[in-house]
Amino acid sequence: ANAALWQRQEEALAMRRDDRSTLPVTLASEFECNPFLRVHTAPIRASVSAHLGRDVVDDVDVMAGLRHWKDGFRA
Repeated sequence: ANAALWQRQEEALAMRRDDRSTLPVTLASEFECNPFLRVHTAPIRASVSAHLGRDVVDDVDVMAGLRHWKDGFRA
């Protein structure tokens, strides 16, 4: 799990409870939390590979797999 993501979620929940906006965020926070900005990292590559059921070959393949995964996401 991404500790920065959990921290950002807690901060956002606290801000929402106080009726404050959760935006804007810093670029540093986005680099820590946004999987589309972390396609080169082992955890993202492993997650996308597992979701696709195959190895990913490069960052473009990871990005495409991540985008496909997001397009099918239902909360």
